[in-house]
Amino acid sequence: MQLPNEADRTDIFQIHTRSIPCGPDVDLKELARLTEGYTGADIKLVCREAAVAALDVCFSSVPALVTRACVYSLLVAGVC
Repeated sequence: MQLPNEADRTDIFQIHTRSIPCGPDVDLKELARLTEGYTGADIKLVCREAAVAALDVCFSSVPALVTRACVYSLLVAGVC
């Protein structure tokens, strides 16, 4: 199986970030350029990890057990 090219990776990033609010400094084309050799599954994981990391920052003052439950619920719901 052939790895996605840069244009394909940009499309994959767009698909996996469509339900994730991203800041204005997030450049999907740059991310696609930097992820040469990544599969679609790798890019999906990058997007999920970024979403979870952002949630961790947002909920850093909330007890860890509640944070994990919220993140798990969002992942199960397919939000990220």
